Amino acid sequence: MTETTTYDSDMVITKRVAENPKRAGSAAFDRFALYRTGMKVSTFLEKGGTRADLSWDTARGFISVAKAPRSTRSRSSGPTGPGRAATP
Repeated sequence: MTETTTYDSDMVITKRVAENPKRAGSAAFDRFALYRTGMKVSTFLEKGGTRADLSWDTARGFISVAKAPRSTRSRSSGPTGPGRAATP
């Protein structure tokens, strides 16, 4: 039984290895070189990476892919939300 992972376009990639683990001169080496920590899946795919690369490299621990953290600017409630004053 094979595991299928869905990668949403706004998910974020984190490189987990310092060196490119692919064979130099191969197409896989070139695609791995596209990864940047903090890069969205959509950007990786636009630059020529594939969903198969994401699955392979995640399974081997070369990268991790996770939902993007919520921006703190988008939060409208909390201690300084509407009707509340910030305390010094």
